Amino acid sequence: MTPMGAWVRIFCGLQACARGGFDACRSHLEAAVRTADQAGAPLARLHARLQWGTFLARCGDQTGLEACVAGLALGDERQTPLGMAVWRWLRARQLHLQGDARSALTLAEQAMADLADLALWWPEDHWLFVLQVALVANSRGAAQAIVQRLQARQEHGGQPLRQCTALAAQGMLEYAQGNAGKALAHFEQTRRLARDTVMASILLLGHTWLTLIDGRNPSLGHLAPAGQWVECTLEGRYLRSMLIHKPYWALAQHRETARVGTASELLSHEVAEAQGIRGGHYATHLPMPV
Repeated sequence: MTPMGAWVRIFCGLQACARGGFDACRSHLEAAVRTADQAGAPLARLHARLQWGTFLARCGDQTGLEACVAGLALGDERQTPLGMAVWRWLRARQLHLQGDARSALTLAEQAMADLADLALWWPEDHWLFVLQVALVANSRGAAQAIVQRLQARQEHGGQPLRQCTALAAQGMLEYAQGNAGKALAHFEQTRRLARDTVMASILLLGHTWLTLIDGRNPSLGHLAPAGQWVECTLEGRYLRSMLIHKPYWALAQHRETARVGTASELLSHEVAEAQGIRGGHYATHLPMPV
C-alpha cells in the first residue's frame, strides 16, 4: 500500500459525498484510513482520519467517531501541532454530538486557529460547522467574529466558493437573529456558487427549511439533489419528515425576535409541534449537517 493510494481514496470519498453518495463515500474513506495506516504515512493518516471523522459526525455515528478519535492516539501524529489540531477538531465534533456545544466551540476555535490557513485541511464547509456550534452555544461574539472574518476575506477578492461561504454565514447569523427572510435571500445566492461541492447539499437543506417556513411549499423533490444526505443525516431525515407532514403543522404566532447571546426564549420563527415533531429545536440555527 502506498500513501498515494490513500490520498486517491480520500479524494474519491469527498467526490462521492459531494454527489450525495454516502455509501460510496463511506467505502472510500474507510479504505483510505486502512491504506494510510498500512503505508505508515503520517500526513495521509491524519488527513484520512480528519475526513473520516467529519463524515461520521455528519452521520451522527458517535461510536464510529469515538473509534476514529481513539485511532489518532495509536501513532505519533497527535504529538505534532497538525495532529493536535486534527484531534481537537474531531473531539469538538464529538462534544457537539453529545450536546456540549460550549466545550465543542472552544476546541473548534483552537483547531480553526491552526488549520484555517491550510486549504487542504480546512475546506470551506468547516467554517459553517464552527459558526453553527457558536450559534448553538449561544455565543454571539464568536458567531459575529466568524462572519466578519469571512466578509473581510471577501473584500480582498475571493473565489466563488469563498463568496458562497460568506453568504451562507451571513444567512445563518440572520436566521439566528430572527430574520428568516434575509437569511433566505442570502441562501438563494449560494445555489450556483456551491454547485458540485460538499457544501451544495449542506446548503440545500438549509435553503429547503427557509423556503418551508417562508410558505413556499417545497416538495420532497426539492431535496432530491442531496441524495443520501437526506436519509443518512439527522437533519436530512428531519427535513424530509417536515415536508411529508407539512399539512399538519404551522408556524407559531410571531413573537419578539430571538436575541443571539441572551437567555431569551422568545423566537419569531419557532415551529409548532405536530405529531411529535418539533421545529423549535431549529429556532436559532438551521437544520444543516455541517
